[in-house]
Amino acid sequence: MSIQDADVICFDADNTLIKYTCTDFPRLQYESLSRCLIKNGAPEELLTLVDAAHVNSFGCSGLIADFNTGCLLKLDKNCRILCAYHGLDKVDNLETFYGNPPIYQFSDIDKYYVPGLRWAYHTHFAIGGSVVWQACVELMKRGKYNLNSYVELSEALKKAVYANYLDDDRTGSEYYTEFYKNPHLYLTKVSDQFKEKLEILRSKGKKLVVVTNSNHEYTNFIFEYCYGAEWHNLFDAYVFTAGKPEFFYHENEMEVLSHLNLDGDAYKKGSSKHLKDTIGGHKYVFIGDHYIGDVQGPKKVLWSTIALIEEIYYEKSITSACNPLDIENAPYNKPEGDILNYYPLWGSHFKTEETRTFWWDFILNHADIVLSNINAVFDLFDS
Repeated sequence: MSIQDADVICFDADNTLIKYTCTDFPRLQYESLSRCLIKNGAPEELLTLVDAAHVNSFGCSGLIADFNTGCLLKLDKNCRILCAYHGLDKVDNLETFYGNPPIYQFSDIDKYYVPGLRWAYHTHFAIGGSVVWQACVELMKRGKYNLNSYVELSEALKKAVYANYLDDDRTGSEYYTEFYKNPHLYLTKVSDQFKEKLEILRSKGKKLVVVTNSNHEYTNFIFEYCYGAEWHNLFDAYVFTAGKPEFFYHENEMEVLSHLNLDGDAYKKGSSKHLKDTIGGHKYVFIGDHYIGDVQGPKKVLWSTIALIEEIYYEKSITSACNPLDIENAPYNKPEGDILNYYPLWGSHFKTEETRTFWWDFILNHADIVLSNINAVFDLFDS
């Protein structure tokens, strides 16, 4: 199917239709998660061990925390370890941890978190969390965080993530109060031109659907700030708390949210099958930034997929919609100005001189088109 022929365009929200800031937002991730951990026994030093203003210098997307060794890993397409940090120190003797050649046994790739094994940090929404992992391991090495194992650390961090972001109660969160108080630090408003282009897509007969793992209260807040109070005039349907990637291949019960004052149909949970049965359409495309939830998930049900990967701009200055292989073959050309400064620690997001990185190879196998910026999506539907 040609992307242009899609009659239903589904968008992820966070870091897709909603753009978070590149410096203050990772700082908020780091600080809020750290405070949640401190409330449950982590040392106060966690807040200051990494200069929160430079979280991006330590983290990047596409890393894996290994609960066995405590290492944070970057892999190539064959799961050979390209780079590793144990706490804040680079690991030079990888063979000691992982054998020769140093290989990480990667299983359950369709899950970002596997209890007792690992945590895969995808996307820019997870940068702060990966740096918290590094900082906690460093404190354990120094004898200042008294946990029995890195598995125990993973359980503490999982609990903190739930309290900070996911618990409907919100009383244990250190994230929402600050986020709601100062949205200007963390969110980027969209232009009137962008909203007009969404309206043009609908005028061409395209149905536009928001499919997000966030709940409807949070989603409404971020869209009202970025798009204005009438943001819902731009879309035909919404799925909140979708539970991606399971949304695409499990038939969870769908709840109709008839009490919301939104234009279009609003749902909670459900599945891609329920969505198609409800709103119709034959040719679906999904656009998002999460490698598993937004790219692999929809590809499993044979939807076309568009991956939003900001590194294309940060490393190659590409702003147009591209075939993934064209991006791989493009020369490196860092843009001028203030960009994410993680290259000195982790290297290219795409490939080394010898091989592709694991997650870039993953994208090549699951994405039809790759964007560095959501604005480029309109180039695909211009004619």
